[in-house]
Amino acid sequence: MSTRAPAWKAALYAAGCLGLLLGFFLSWADGSFPPANAYQTARIALVMVAFGGAFAGIAGYFFRSKIVPAVEDLSLEPGERLIHTGYADHGLHGGRFAVTDKRIVFMPHAMNIQKGQQLSLSRSEIATVMPARTLGIVPNGLKVRTRSGAVHRFSVNDRATWLRELAAEQA
Repeated sequence: MSTRAPAWKAALYAAGCLGLLLGFFLSWADGSFPPANAYQTARIALVMVAFGGAFAGIAGYFFRSKIVPAVEDLSLEPGERLIHTGYADHGLHGGRFAVTDKRIVFMPHAMNIQKGQQLSLSRSEIATVMPARTLGIVPNGLKVRTRSGAVHRFSVNDRATWLRELAAEQA
């Protein structure tokens, strides 16, 4: 499967959540929530669809653009095999996250608030990989602890697949 499908799936999911939140919040802010009639109900639904759709389009375009590193931008070492790749956040940095048979790599995209450097950790440097929660709530995080004690946190789509791929290679 291409990396576009998970990107669009994530964009649509985020858009749906944003649309719901904004629809309810804006309706509450202008005094039309809960809706008193069919007009107000339709207006709330329209706000949800409009904001959600706009966000999905912008996010989908962003993930397809040259701003986000593509799989082809990942320079593999001779004999290195790519196992899994996708979009992720590493702290305040968004970009491409990849697992190979020799290392994990994070390449930040060009539009990050803080300019980050590419992170490359050899598999032998990694002590543990554990599931984590983003902001202590969302179950989409990975916590990678190195043998030196450094901790790197990533937010990913389909965390179970990432954990499975990392565990298979560590075994």
